[in-house]
Amino acid sequence: MNLQEAFPKVPQVEFTTDVFGFYASVSAVYSSKIKGGEIEFDSYLKHKFHQVSYRPDYTKKTNDLFAAYAFALNTPLQPHVLKAHAILSEHMLAASGRGRIRTKIEMILDKEGRIEYVAAPPAIVEGGMKKLLSDVNLLLKGTIIILLNARFCPFDICY
Repeated sequence: MNLQEAFPKVPQVEFTTDVFGFYASVSAVYSSKIKGGEIEFDSYLKHKFHQVSYRPDYTKKTNDLFAAYAFALNTPLQPHVLKAHAILSEHMLAASGRGRIRTKIEMILDKEGRIEYVAAPPAIVEGGMKKLLSDVNLLLKGTIIILLNARFCPFDICY
Protein backbone atom coordinates (compact mmCIF):
# COMPACT_ATOMS: atom_id res chain seq x y z
CA MET A 1 0.00 0.00 0.00
CA ASN A 2 1.38 3.41 -0.88
CA LEU A 3 0.97 6.63 1.11
CA GLN A 4 -1.78 7.91 -1.17
CA GLU A 5 -3.91 4.85 -0.33
CA ALA A 6 -2.93 4.68 3.34
CA PHE A 7 -3.37 8.35 4.30
CA PRO A 8 -7.21 8.42 4.10
CA LYS A 9 -7.33 5.28 6.31
CA VAL A 10 -5.51 6.92 9.23
CA PRO A 11 -8.04 7.20 12.07
CA GLN A 12 -9.04 10.70 13.07
CA VAL A 13 -8.28 11.68 16.66
CA GLU A 14 -10.89 13.70 18.51
CA PHE A 15 -9.39 17.16 18.98
CA THR A 16 -10.75 18.50 22.25
CA THR A 17 -9.76 21.65 24.11
CA ASP A 18 -7.77 19.54 26.58
CA VAL A 19 -5.87 17.77 23.79
CA PHE A 20 -5.13 21.10 22.11
CA GLY A 21 -4.00 22.62 25.41
CA PHE A 22 -1.63 19.76 26.12
CA TYR A 23 0.00 19.71 22.68
CA ALA A 24 0.10 23.50 22.46
CA SER A 25 1.85 23.50 25.84
CA VAL A 26 4.43 20.98 24.62
CA SER A 27 5.09 23.06 21.54
CA ALA A 28 5.17 26.35 23.43
CA VAL A 29 7.68 25.10 26.01
CA TYR A 30 10.12 23.66 23.51
CA SER A 31 9.74 26.54 21.05
CA SER A 32 10.42 29.02 23.84
CA LYS A 33 13.63 27.15 24.66
CA ILE A 34 14.89 27.97 21.15
CA LYS A 35 14.64 31.64 22.12
CA GLY A 36 16.21 31.18 25.55
CA GLY A 37 13.15 30.28 27.60
CA GLU A 38 14.06 28.47 30.80
CA ILE A 39 10.76 26.93 31.87
CA GLU A 40 10.57 23.16 32.16
CA PHE A 41 7.66 21.26 30.68
CA ASP A 42 6.31 19.92 33.98
CA SER A 43 6.42 23.42 35.50
CA TYR A 44 4.51 24.87 32.56
CA LEU A 45 1.83 22.18 32.76
CA LYS A 46 1.38 22.96 36.46
CA HIS A 47 1.18 26.67 35.61
CA LYS A 48 -1.26 26.25 32.72
CA PHE A 49 -3.56 23.54 34.02
CA HIS A 50 -3.25 23.71 37.81
CA GLN A 51 -2.82 27.49 38.17
CA VAL A 52 0.57 27.19 39.91
CA SER A 53 2.13 30.65 40.05
CA TYR A 54 5.69 31.37 39.01
CA ARG A 55 7.65 34.56 38.43
CA PRO A 56 6.14 36.31 35.37
CA ASP A 57 9.51 36.33 33.58
CA TYR A 58 9.62 32.51 33.94
CA THR A 59 6.36 31.99 32.02
CA LYS A 60 5.84 35.01 29.75
CA LYS A 61 7.60 33.80 26.57
CA THR A 62 5.87 30.44 26.77
CA ASN A 63 2.51 32.07 27.52
CA ASP A 64 2.95 34.27 24.44
CA LEU A 65 3.54 31.21 22.26
CA PHE A 66 0.53 29.43 23.74
CA ALA A 67 -1.62 32.53 23.09
CA ALA A 68 -0.42 32.66 19.48
CA TYR A 69 -1.32 28.98 18.99
CA ALA A 70 -4.79 29.59 20.44
CA PHE A 71 -5.19 32.63 18.16
CA ALA A 72 -4.14 30.58 15.12
CA LEU A 73 -6.54 27.76 16.02
CA ASN A 74 -9.53 30.10 15.74
CA THR A 75 -8.34 32.57 13.09
CA PRO A 76 -7.66 32.09 9.37
CA LEU A 77 -3.88 32.07 9.01
CA GLN A 78 -3.59 33.65 5.56
CA PRO A 79 -4.51 37.24 6.40
CA HIS A 80 -3.43 37.06 10.06
CA VAL A 81 -0.02 35.38 10.13
CA LEU A 82 1.77 38.61 11.08
CA LYS A 83 -0.74 39.20 13.90
CA ALA A 84 0.09 35.71 15.21
CA HIS A 85 3.78 36.65 14.99
CA ALA A 86 3.12 39.83 16.99
CA ILE A 87 1.42 37.78 19.72
CA LEU A 88 4.12 35.12 19.98
CA SER A 89 7.00 37.63 19.95
CA GLU A 90 5.62 40.08 22.52
CA HIS A 91 8.30 39.24 25.09
CA MET A 92 10.97 38.11 22.62
CA LEU A 93 11.35 41.05 20.25
CA ALA A 94 11.37 44.81 20.41
CA ALA A 95 8.06 46.34 19.33
CA SER A 96 9.61 47.35 15.99
CA GLY A 97 10.18 43.69 15.06
CA ARG A 98 6.83 42.24 16.09
CA GLY A 99 4.34 41.32 13.38
CA ARG A 100 6.85 42.00 10.61
CA ILE A 101 8.81 39.84 8.21
CA ARG A 102 12.41 39.64 9.40
CA THR A 103 14.97 41.57 7.35
CA LYS A 104 18.08 40.95 9.46
CA ILE A 105 20.29 37.99 10.23
CA GLU A 106 19.10 36.05 13.29
CA MET A 107 20.97 33.50 15.36
CA ILE A 108 20.83 32.07 18.84
CA LEU A 109 23.95 31.81 20.95
CA ASP A 110 24.51 29.60 23.98
CA LYS A 111 25.82 30.91 27.31
CA GLU A 112 29.40 30.55 26.07
CA GLY A 113 28.67 32.59 22.92
CA ARG A 114 28.67 29.63 20.53
CA ILE A 115 26.11 29.57 17.74
CA GLU A 116 23.31 27.10 18.48
CA TYR A 117 20.91 28.04 15.69
CA VAL A 118 21.02 30.20 12.57
CA ALA A 119 17.71 31.26 11.02
CA ALA A 120 17.04 31.28 7.30
CA PRO A 121 18.78 34.13 5.48
CA PRO A 122 16.62 37.29 5.38
CA ALA A 123 16.57 37.26 1.57
CA ILE A 124 14.47 34.07 1.51
CA VAL A 125 12.14 34.70 4.47
CA GLU A 126 9.36 36.52 2.61
CA GLY A 127 9.30 33.98 -0.22
CA GLY A 128 9.39 31.15 2.32
CA MET A 129 6.39 32.63 4.13
CA LYS A 130 4.45 32.88 0.87
CA LYS A 131 5.28 29.25 0.08
CA LEU A 132 4.27 28.14 3.59
CA LEU A 133 0.91 29.91 3.36
CA SER A 134 0.33 28.48 -0.10
CA ASP A 135 1.06 24.97 1.19
CA VAL A 136 -1.25 25.50 4.18
CA ASN A 137 -4.02 26.56 1.81
CA LEU A 138 -3.50 23.37 -0.22
CA LEU A 139 -3.78 21.30 2.93
CA LEU A 140 -6.91 23.11 4.05
CA LYS A 141 -8.54 22.63 0.65
CA GLY A 142 -7.72 18.93 0.69
CA THR A 143 -5.62 19.16 -2.45
CA ILE A 144 -2.47 17.72 -0.87
CA ILE A 145 -2.92 14.61 -3.05
CA ILE A 146 -1.72 16.76 -5.96
CA LEU A 147 1.57 17.13 -4.11
CA LEU A 148 1.82 13.38 -3.60
CA ASN A 149 1.80 12.95 -7.35
CA ALA A 150 4.36 15.70 -7.83
CA ARG A 151 7.97 15.88 -6.73
CA PHE A 152 7.69 14.78 -3.09
CA CYS A 153 8.30 11.34 -1.66
CA PRO A 154 6.38 10.21 1.46
CA PHE A 155 9.36 11.07 3.71
CA ASP A 156 9.40 14.67 2.42
CA ILE A 157 5.70 15.13 3.07
CA CYS A 158 5.79 13.70 6.60
CA TYR A 159 8.89 15.50 7.85
